[in-house]
Amino acid sequence: MAFLTFLNELSYPQGSQTQASAREVVRTLIALLKELKAERSDLALHSSVPLGAVPLGDNLWLSALRADADTIDEWRFLRGLENRAPFHIGLDRKIAANVDFEFEDKSAIALGLAYEFDALAVSFDCETWRRSEVDVFRLELQDEALESEVVVVRNASIRGHVDPVRAWMRIVALQAPSDGDDL
Repeated sequence: MAFLTFLNELSYPQGSQTQASAREVVRTLIALLKELKAERSDLALHSSVPLGAVPLGDNLWLSALRADADTIDEWRFLRGLENRAPFHIGLDRKIAANVDFEFEDKSAIALGLAYEFDALAVSFDCETWRRSEVDVFRLELQDEALESEVVVVRNASIRGHVDPVRAWMRIVALQAPSDGDDL
């Protein structure tokens, strides 16, 4: 089974970005992903949208890397991780109809999937996401009552976040699931 990572849609860069600043944000993410891949060669990256459509601020998208001669290798690396996904998950869908995850009153689909699949959330680097663990509300409707609990999701946005999860990465998901329930 591949080592799953989920690109945190709440971490997408916002506001006005120059091409150079967007390129730097992406290179930080790629450095993190390369560090993870050095530890687990079976790394797979899931995203809520095709990677080319990931926004990098106002009027900039990740697909700009494809057309930039300075970043074509980075684009190929990212596409390789996306192509390794062992199954397709539409990250625009919830885990289950009665379960939702929230971070600061916003739906947190990738963080929820990372929690439910015992996987790693990967975030673009900014102050909010510069931590290796994120507290997320897990909301579940049970018998017409809303149950709420705070759960901890493993997160990485910089290379330094790999060290706290390195031992866990070596053992998680090494056995292939035998059926859909194991997923």
